[in-house]
Amino acid sequence: MRNGQSVLASAKDETFTKAYLLNRTATYLLKLGQWTEAERLYSQAAKIHMMVNGPEHEHTLSSMHKLVLAYAQGGKRVKAAQLLEEIWKTGKTVLGLERPQTLASMGMLTIVHRDLG
Repeated sequence: MRNGQSVLASAKDETFTKAYLLNRTATYLLKLGQWTEAERLYSQAAKIHMMVNGPEHEHTLSSMHKLVLAYAQGGKRVKAAQLLEEIWKTGKTVLGLERPQTLASMGMLTIVHRDLG
């Protein structure tokens, strides 16, 4: 049984590493102005975190938050606002209103709504 647990732990670590690398690569691409490709990679990373950790885990929320940046910088402000709403609602419920991630989501949501008019 230990061997099976070790294999599962190793697989989870490998999956987490893949999500981490996807996020890092997407961040680099975003800095280069390649929003579409960054969005695709951020989306893959968010799906991995969602599958491994569930929708309320802080890694999932962080990954989704990065996807919002790609949406916003790529001109998809409505999509960014919708995802930010989801992140903010989940964050305030799960993490609490005092957490920096929740406050950042609230601040970004305010900016996106202002930009939308």
